[in-house]
Amino acid sequence: MPVVHLPSKFHNLILLEDEVPVPVCLCLGPAELSSLCSNFTEVVDAAGKVLDRINRTSGAFLGEDMAEIQGIVEALGFSETAEQKLFDLLQPSFGVDCLVEAFAVRSANTIEDRSSKSFAGLYETFLDIRGTSELLRAIRAVWMSAYSRAVVTERIHAGLLNGGNPMNVIIQRMVPAAYAGVAFSRHPVTGDDTILIEIVEGRGDSLVSGRNAGDHYAIDRHRPDAVATARNRDHQLVLDAVTGILLRVERRMGPVDIEWAWDGKNAWLLQARPITSIDRMERRDEPTLFVTDLYGRDAHALEQMRPLPDFVSYFREKRTRIAEFARRHNLGSATALVLRLNGKALELPAFRTGVLGAFRSDEIILDFSSSFRQIILPRHKLVRELEMLLSDRRQLHTIVVRDFIRGDAGIITHLAHTDGAPITVVGEWSADGLLAINRGTAKTRVIRLGGLEDDDAGLPAATTRQLYEATIAAHDEIGPVQIEWVKDGSTIYPLDFSSLSERSMFAEPGDGTVISRGYAFAPTLVLDDDRDLELLSIAPSVSLADIPEASDMGPSFDRLLARIGNYSTAPIVVSNRPLAALAPLLPLVSGFIFERAAVLSHLSILIREKGIPAVQSPRIYAYARSKTSLLIDVGEDVSISSPDDADTTVLFPKTFPEIGGENNAHAQ
Repeated sequence: MPVVHLPSKFHNLILLEDEVPVPVCLCLGPAELSSLCSNFTEVVDAAGKVLDRINRTSGAFLGEDMAEIQGIVEALGFSETAEQKLFDLLQPSFGVDCLVEAFAVRSANTIEDRSSKSFAGLYETFLDIRGTSELLRAIRAVWMSAYSRAVVTERIHAGLLNGGNPMNVIIQRMVPAAYAGVAFSRHPVTGDDTILIEIVEGRGDSLVSGRNAGDHYAIDRHRPDAVATARNRDHQLVLDAVTGILLRVERRMGPVDIEWAWDGKNAWLLQARPITSIDRMERRDEPTLFVTDLYGRDAHALEQMRPLPDFVSYFREKRTRIAEFARRHNLGSATALVLRLNGKALELPAFRTGVLGAFRSDEIILDFSSSFRQIILPRHKLVRELEMLLSDRRQLHTIVVRDFIRGDAGIITHLAHTDGAPITVVGEWSADGLLAINRGTAKTRVIRLGGLEDDDAGLPAATTRQLYEATIAAHDEIGPVQIEWVKDGSTIYPLDFSSLSERSMFAEPGDGTVISRGYAFAPTLVLDDDRDLELLSIAPSVSLADIPEASDMGPSFDRLLARIGNYSTAPIVVSNRPLAALAPLLPLVSGFIFERAAVLSHLSILIREKGIPAVQSPRIYAYARSKTSLLIDVGEDVSISSPDDADTTVLFPKTFPEIGGENNAHAQ
């Protein structure tokens, strides 16, 4: 018999009903919801695939992905017998007259059980619901609220976006509340021994939603009878009853917050949750905003923000050197700010002038957390984006906002092997942009810069001189590095750099199709276009310093791993582009053949670092796609043959006649 895992929110109520008054309730899990809906499994599976993609891409395409999810979940429909089946589910718990009762319909998501976050206030709740048709609508809306942007974003932050969406729905007998509210057995921010109780007249939804502040009472937990003077006699009765329930629940669960209702005679426990916020977050009631330069040296400003999140520390440690280099050499410098703020800070004039006004570009990059970063959006939409992300308007967050300099070209340069020859700077550039070069999706052009004797690079002479001089200077000041640039008009911006070994550097742009030298004899693994692989490549899922395990990359990689598992020998990958997302396959393959490729893309660099033979050529690619196995020998020349066509050997010289300026990988 399968094990059913009940959500803690429901399980807590069942455990506590022998100790405190708890309204009768019923939990609808996946089995019950599937019995009510005609397409439940299909909707869950389709939405789960999009959630998995959001997780793999760190939310880089969240707007587009959320629109797709909403279209999927809105297609959820009830079966023709749903009303009868709902009655059959209700009747054992609530009796034959259940359809005339009033119910509360609440969420119970098992994700909350694995998180230090409560997700409180993010799911829908419906009160005073009557009849099967209203109940079905409320059940559907509560279940769908688990796919809201706010919930998905919170799951990204909590690192809990994997594992589908195990949402359950609680149906609870409605308490006719004269008063209702919430109560905490410990201070939720400081952990102090103070009991906090908030009371509103009537139902408690106005308090939970924030529409009504209610009446607030603080009670010394060591003297619960010494309550501050209550507003009226009813409040005194409520405080006595709720305090008693709260302390009994705490004995079973530890520090806890509860929702309760008082019907004029008795207090009822509606929900109970462990307090997850103690010592984990900082809140401020007043608008709070600290701002400093990400790459600056203002120690006092940084002290206001410590401890810095890991992703902020990484940016500072990695990119401060290139930012200082840009300033020393009068190169373009993009604005990058660290912000320590709460949601209320968005109302401050200083945010719109001091923050939004600091950026020169019409687009910015938002890094909200280590798992939700590199979100590119128009600058004027930053406030709205943060309003959605800062759902708790008092909680402080430390984030990074950077100029996104799209420019008119992305460029990557480094020094070539010289062997006593004059210093040469080699690289690639593309009008598709720097990100596309790194991720392997760009159409690139190879350049060789020798000072005043440059070849026809296709770039303005002033730009090539700057690139030549600055690349040499970076090599002298930082070490053997590859510099990533964006050209915007007459200005070049050095945005990032990577330390390189000699193996990862290619000697001459004339090598063209030679990405990495070596020998391989293996079966072919032909890859067709895959949208998930491309999205994973564009998103910050893989970097030169962080290559995830292939088994952690989602369904596309599960299929690739299954195919690779069918081979007795590590295969040669045949792909039209060097997508960055293919990096986790490096330990599992013997070689690569690309139709078109930037030799300075992330994957190309990693291939050279690993010493895996790789070549780019439309002709070799076309030949390899038709073969089940290949022998490739990438040396001074490139030779390729197939044992199933032994008389055919394709031999290409080191220098390709079609190189002429544009990367041969795109010559058709």
